[in-house]
Amino acid sequence: MAELSIFYCEEAFCFLESCSMEDETYFAALIRMYGRSLEFLSSLPAAERATYLERLDKLRSRARNVGWGVEEELNGLWYAAALDEHHQGK
Repeated sequence: MAELSIFYCEEAFCFLESCSMEDETYFAALIRMYGRSLEFLSSLPAAERATYLERLDKLRSRARNVGWGVEEELNGLWYAAALDEHHQGK
């Protein structure tokens, strides 16, 4: 489920970047799925999280260009999850 939920987020960002859509409902769904991705990762052994965390971290960076508070929401979820000290320093 971690793979599927992260893939969903990645594709959602691709769509946003290609059409510059501004739809609050879409953003809310993206933020919820990002949070779910972090929840799925929390159930995995730490050794299996690294690749997934790297992908989610890149999504946080991509959120800078979205607006509507998406970046702040993703950052809040990321830090609240506290899954990996190494990635939190970025």
